[in-house]
Amino acid sequence: MLEQYQVNDYLFDTYQELNDNLVYLDYISRTYEFNTVTINPAQSYRYQGNLFGLLRNLNVSPSLFIYTMYLNGYNTPVDFKGDIYSLKLAIKPSIPSS
Repeated sequence: MLEQYQVNDYLFDTYQELNDNLVYLDYISRTYEFNTVTINPAQSYRYQGNLFGLLRNLNVSPSLFIYTMYLNGYNTPVDFKGDIYSLKLAIKPSIPSS
């Protein structure tokens, strides 16, 4: 079962890059509006404990899975309880260079 989840490519080179993106995502989360997607209650229940499966079903790019999870307040994909019917869809933040 777990083998099907090992094919995701999160597309970050280092943990520092991931951290920088998440910190910048905090900033743009407070500043900008994100697109939201409405989830059918039956679909939400079906993917209870499997946020990445739900995101795959919603055709979200695997490179945005971690950012979307973070943006919606989840620490792990198994934290999704199936009781939420809309999610903010993350964007890959382009960090401004100095």
